[in-house]
Amino acid sequence: QYMLFNQDCFESEKAKKLPRVKVKIGVPQEYKSPAEVCVYGDNTIIATTGGKEYITILIKNKEIANSFKNQFSAIWSQDVIVSHGVKALIHAHEKTYQRLSKGEEYVYLGIPNYQPAEHHEYWKKDHEKRIKAGIKCRLLFNKDADKEILKDRNTYGGCDARYMETDIKTPSYMNIFKDTVVISIPKKNPIVIEIKNKEVASSFKGYFESFWKQSKKLK
Repeated sequence: QYMLFNQDCFESEKAKKLPRVKVKIGVPQEYKSPAEVCVYGDNTIIATTGGKEYITILIKNKEIANSFKNQFSAIWSQDVIVSHGVKALIHAHEKTYQRLSKGEEYVYLGIPNYQPAEHHEYWKKDHEKRIKAGIKCRLLFNKDADKEILKDRNTYGGCDARYMETDIKTPSYMNIFKDTVVISIPKKNPIVIEIKNKEVASSFKGYFESFWKQSKKLK
């Protein structure tokens, strides 16, 4: 069974634990569906999920079912997802827990000085979660980032946080893991661009490694 959730749907965490179920958080907040759609065989079930009354419609029609299946497949297999907001950023980042195994790592390039306070509170809790999962990380911050933030990140096991050896301030920062690159444009309502492509991820990882070789451990 394949299940595609809106980005703000809390039920996705429960669904991930079900046997023989594959889950993706793939519908950007601005395009979220007002109804649930279930397709099996020649049947399509459309159920409203909001309001005081629930309405369920069953359509038995092969062409309609195939049309919904094609739409689902297009969203499921897309290489690029663009979304907005802190929740979108968190959802994109937490895919590292779905994709990485114990001992593997993710990297961040160009982490900016500006981040809202709630971001920092989230990252602190997330590093505790990362340690329990046995995942490592390497973080490269822009040179204007607060040194206390880097010191804090380095107190967490498996994390190596450093400054980029350049005065260039990156307009976005990148999270790279496996075949995925997440590009985040920092602001109060961040823009998040998720690219799932092996060649693109490999290229960005090489870009990260070139900066990492120039960096030094924080003293």
